[in-house]
Amino acid sequence: MEHPAPFTRHYAHLVWLLLTRPEDVEDQKAAMRHVLAHSLTRAHEIRLTELNIAVSELAQARPDAVELRWLAELAFRMAGHSVRVIAFETGASATEALGLARSLTLAPVQADEGAAFDARVVEMGLRTIHVQYSGEGFVRRATPPIGQATSSTQVTERPPLGAGTARQTPAGGMPVRVYTPVAQALAYGVPAFRSQEEQRPAQAVEVRDENARMMATALTIGPDVRQLDALFERLDAPMTSAEAARHFEDMARAAEARAGAGQWSDVLELYKRIVSREATEMDTGVKRAVTVAIRRLNQPAMLKGVAQLLSRKGEPPDDATMVLSRYGDVATDVLLDLLVSAGSVHERHAYRAALAQCPSSIPALTHMLGDTRWYVVRNVAELLGEMCVAEADLDLVHTLRHSDARVRRAAAAALARLATPRSVHALQHALGDASADVRLQAALGLLAIRNPRSVPSLIEALDKEQDPEVQPALLSALGSIPTPSAVERLRRAAEPGSLLKRKPAGMRLHAMQALADAGTQEAIAALRGFANDREPAIQMKIAQLLAGRASD
Repeated sequence: MEHPAPFTRHYAHLVWLLLTRPEDVEDQKAAMRHVLAHSLTRAHEIRLTELNIAVSELAQARPDAVELRWLAELAFRMAGHSVRVIAFETGASATEALGLARSLTLAPVQADEGAAFDARVVEMGLRTIHVQYSGEGFVRRATPPIGQATSSTQVTERPPLGAGTARQTPAGGMPVRVYTPVAQALAYGVPAFRSQEEQRPAQAVEVRDENARMMATALTIGPDVRQLDALFERLDAPMTSAEAARHFEDMARAAEARAGAGQWSDVLELYKRIVSREATEMDTGVKRAVTVAIRRLNQPAMLKGVAQLLSRKGEPPDDATMVLSRYGDVATDVLLDLLVSAGSVHERHAYRAALAQCPSSIPALTHMLGDTRWYVVRNVAELLGEMCVAEADLDLVHTLRHSDARVRRAAAAALARLATPRSVHALQHALGDASADVRLQAALGLLAIRNPRSVPSLIEALDKEQDPEVQPALLSALGSIPTPSAVERLRRAAEPGSLLKRKPAGMRLHAMQALADAGTQEAIAALRGFANDREPAIQMKIAQLLAGRASD
């Protein structure tokens, strides 16, 4: 699992922007949208101890990482307000998440154990976010709806502590260590990235608050964007650049709102209209507005919801595939995750078909050939073959050394589709694989490629092969490459054998069919030589094959 989680990084970035760049409303909006996108499908927790450890590790491993300052500032702010855990429910409110982030930027009150911060939490009336404090582990749970009885599991009351209130001394006279923000922030080696908020002029604070209100308004879905028909009708009307900017922002906001409600068919329709407009729009100003909306909707959680429609019956797969192919690497990661976790053949087929339409997926797919899960490598190998990714032949050759025969078989099938010189050479070696299934796939692959250089390897493999299912494939492969040496080996395979060691009739019939497929004068002459064979089945087969050649 990625540590810390992307949700934590984006929320830390939001807090840092509100604190240090109150005027950058657009960057704040972008960070807020990432937070909301990650909360659409699952709940998240930000734990101070885990955050401190992550910051310490990041400071040692990547001291120049841009997110280090964000995470360290969030850790410092949570410690200063005695916040141990912030728990966000699935689909947490944007207004609540923003309000809590703004509260975290305020100056902590020393030794009050988070009482001042908790007072602001109570004032906000959070319903989708829970806050747990240090000390006794007090939890401020979500506020119940008005008119609903309050239970002990929803709100846990605590005696308010004023600024500077001393903690009680327990029995025995030993004083309790007074919590200090700096000590907590440095407990795990967190760099003390202190802000200068206390020195900010009042005007800067007012600007920050005003911008925060503007951001909250921008992220709130109004009634005008809930009616999709009205939005789509406006697409057909002429619009200026300014009108286009407002309209496509409305469409993007509508997509985010529908995603939050789980209405993925509507989300797909909105994506489709926006992406299609990008391909056909000629006006520079309007196209710029479309591009901005497309970038805004480049959110993995939303694209995952769209991608999951691929496996649903009745949904248009072409629309989802078209949308996902537009989002390149992000959509590729989403589809790969879904492919790996797919629970049915139908789902795997749907995600693989969509990945095949995403050219940007090739580097990620080749990288996944090194995955430790055999079934992932098998699926990826098959997909690279279906996509005919010739540049993946070397990686697939390495995959032929995989410990699992099912993976090696998939790699052989993929190499046969690529038909590169390297693929042919690798398939020749695969004729000696320990698994009969892999040998069979290699023979079928060489049959499809029909490279004359494969004949010596096929003859050698036929001389050694004992499996009755692999032998016919080797014979057919030789018949598809009618060199003199191949025809001669087929003639010998069609012979009856010695009196004491007769060859199976089935094996001889396969060899005769391969001679007929070869179709050269030498091959037909060899067939005629068996016309008077002592076995009736052989005589009948020869007559049929020669009659078929005469009618051609």
